[in-house]
Amino acid sequence: SAGYAPKLSDPEVICMEMVGEFLNLDQDKQIWQYFTQHWHAWFPTIGSYPNFAKHCANLWQVKQRIQDNVSELEGRDNIHFMDGFPIPVCHYGR
Repeated sequence: SAGYAPKLSDPEVICMEMVGEFLNLDQDKQIWQYFTQHWHAWFPTIGSYPNFAKHCANLWQVKQRIQDNVSELEGRDNIHFMDGFPIPVCHYGR
């Protein structure tokens, strides 16, 4: 697409999205706000929200390949950790 090249690298954006998902920040704007407020010193070139959101959206194929690779690796085992939803599996009882 036309316009300026993004200042954040692709790995930086993917890392930010992964941390955001871990923190239950489900929207790009929430992730952008979190990193702008708390980690701006580490990501000084974060830029505007529209540019960040566009960069996130443009990486959909890369993120899909990462998810495919992780799914393939997890398919080799009986335990899978794709979803971060906590499930109580044990409880104390008498």
